[in-house]
Amino acid sequence: MLIAANVSMTADADLTPYASVMTTAASFTIDTAGHKLYLKSLHPWHATTITDTVGGGELHMVAPGGRLTYNNQIALSGSLKLVTEGEGLFVAAKTAQTYTGGTQVASGTFMYDAAPAQWPLGGNGTGNATAQIVTVDGGARLDVNGKTGFGYTTVIFNGGTVYGSSTQFNCAKRLTADSYLTTNGDFKMQASALDLGGYRLSVDILPGKSLYQECPITGSGAIDVTRGGWLVMTSTDIVAANVDFKIHCALNINKAISIHDYYSWYDNEENTWGDAAALKVYGTFTPASEYFTAATMMNGSVIDLSAKTEVWSTTSSSNGGNTLSYEQGGTIYVDLGDREMDFSTSDAVKIVSWDSQPVNVKFMATDRKSYHVVQKADGLYCLNAIGTTIYVR
Repeated sequence: MLIAANVSMTADADLTPYASVMTTAASFTIDTAGHKLYLKSLHPWHATTITDTVGGGELHMVAPGGRLTYNNQIALSGSLKLVTEGEGLFVAAKTAQTYTGGTQVASGTFMYDAAPAQWPLGGNGTGNATAQIVTVDGGARLDVNGKTGFGYTTVIFNGGTVYGSSTQFNCAKRLTADSYLTTNGDFKMQASALDLGGYRLSVDILPGKSLYQECPITGSGAIDVTRGGWLVMTSTDIVAANVDFKIHCALNINKAISIHDYYSWYDNEENTWGDAAALKVYGTFTPASEYFTAATMMNGSVIDLSAKTEVWSTTSSSNGGNTLSYEQGGTIYVDLGDREMDFSTSDAVKIVSWDSQPVNVKFMATDRKSYHVVQKADGLYCLNAIGTTIYVR
């Protein structure tokens, strides 16, 4: 399709049936004027600008599956909103963009492809993060493509996936639905907080690579590392006592962190590093494998042994062999689920082993069978009796 003069739209326009839109003017402007413009590609032979001077105007770039839409020339300005659709790839390479309506990745993949602080997402360095909101919807993907310089951007995880690697993913980060982070290299979450907003962030860390959690975590919710790699906690004193961590990877804690639930599953001794005392668990600790970062169990917390059938050791098999510890004066609960104890050869069945008996800590069973639990020098035992839990210092 050929357009030879500036256009101010008076209604929504769908130009996707055309393979391309070309111009012959020395410069060319399309003003959406509050309307929606749908394009598959825009092939500017001369300087081209798409803007919105009214408010509410949207540019919908529709990239069909297997197709690439690459923008390194078209200037987007005014209050325009950019929406990318289709199953293909849209590459944002044009720098110094000034549009302020935000970016919505509705489907397909949106790739960030500009140098640091070059503003391909709008705002052009205004310092106003609200002018550079990028929303990643369910089924869509934002590929950060190894880039940095997201400082004046807000990324909203709205059910979609943030993908790639970055040594400085320093934007504001907020979940509005259960969402995903998939890395293909080292990824550093820096600066502005990760606000879980009550939702779950499922994380896939490329094996052999690390996700560095270097920013605060706010709100309630969950972080579920489904594969890794290493999760490296380096932000100073993360207090996320309402956040659940389900971690299928090595955990490296360099700073204090307080969390709610901690589910640890890893299949080799590389699950190590960090200060065991730096991890505090306020909810439930589930040691799904023998490799874990030994936490400090806080008053009222639970050790979930409902899936265990043998004696469980409070000392991790990870390098260094760190050992579970407990808040002084606290009560720690042990969840045995529906486990049946075999008292045929003894009135006391060992369920937990430790190298050193905890002092000034009370243990109680949460199982449905009301077993007594009692501390001894070498571990915790269930007694063949019904009644109040025995407390031994």
